[in-house]
Amino acid sequence: MISPELIGTCVAAGTVLIERSRLRLFAAAVGLREPVYLDAEAARAAGYPDLLVPPTFCFTLETDLPGRRPIPQVLGVAPERVLHGEQEIEWVNDAFAGQAVTVDSRITGIESRKGGAIELVERRTDVIHADGRPVAHLRNVVVVKRG
Repeated sequence: MISPELIGTCVAAGTVLIERSRLRLFAAAVGLREPVYLDAEAARAAGYPDLLVPPTFCFTLETDLPGRRPIPQVLGVAPERVLHGEQEIEWVNDAFAGQAVTVDSRITGIESRKGGAIELVERRTDVIHADGRPVAHLRNVVVVKRG
């Protein structure tokens, strides 16, 4: 059983620079074709200062943080026992290439189901502009299978 004492544990925290090349790779990988995600000049013509960050890109930001610990490691379980459960995004303010944002990801809940056969682990990640304005609040749930 995963210890409820892990609630509040930081999984990743720090500041990340949003790079154009990463945005373009992400947009291509997920099939975004809108020019504001791919072409800086098109983004400026649309009134943005640079490439627009797609909301789902925020889920990738913590991978660049030094000291980031994979969720199976934090939970003390084998990676093959962890499944993606669900995710949601509350998008608050746009972000753009060239900006630095702060990312803080923490475990916010642990729930046992099916007589302990599975556990649901909820994580919240806040992405914040340098001036303190939120970019997004992310919620992610992983399922940990037992035995």
